[in-house]
Amino acid sequence: MVSKKVMFISYGGGHANIARLVYQGLREREDIEIKVLALTMAAKIFNQYHIPFVTSSNYLDLFEDKEQIERYGQKLAETCWNKESGMAYKDSVAYLGFGYRDLVNQYGREEAENLFQRKERKAFWPVEVMKTILLYENPDAVVITCGVRSEGAAGVAANQLGIPVIRIA
Repeated sequence: MVSKKVMFISYGGGHANIARLVYQGLREREDIEIKVLALTMAAKIFNQYHIPFVTSSNYLDLFEDKEQIERYGQKLAETCWNKESGMAYKDSVAYLGFGYRDLVNQYGREEAENLFQRKERKAFWPVEVMKTILLYENPDAVVITCGVRSEGAAGVAANQLGIPVIRIA
């Protein structure tokens, strides 16, 4: 039997609950391999329902500029990470670092700083990071539950790579 790989990329809250319900419907199928990338608070929900997942920090080693990504993330985590949130510090650092890295690469340091000061995480659109992750994972389809930040960027990256995207809104 030919197996297809489906990759879910999801934020927390309602987004993770949507992904969880679809995952639960697919997990019994032997012809589908499922990979779940939990962004921000999604890990809390996936843990609660015993859904295996990876986080942004699992992909740091794919990037030659890993140390710079971590520096960006650590700087931003000083004000953006909340230990009460349930999100691991290393995952916050990777998530923030990835978003800021692509912002700097797209707009330059000065404009990236201005954009982040004005929009905070809403400025993130890490298409290049998501392309690297998708090339590594090589899914047959990507499932996203919203069109913002890393989820939206994953949809764009998948489209650019010719990977079908299932958008649940």
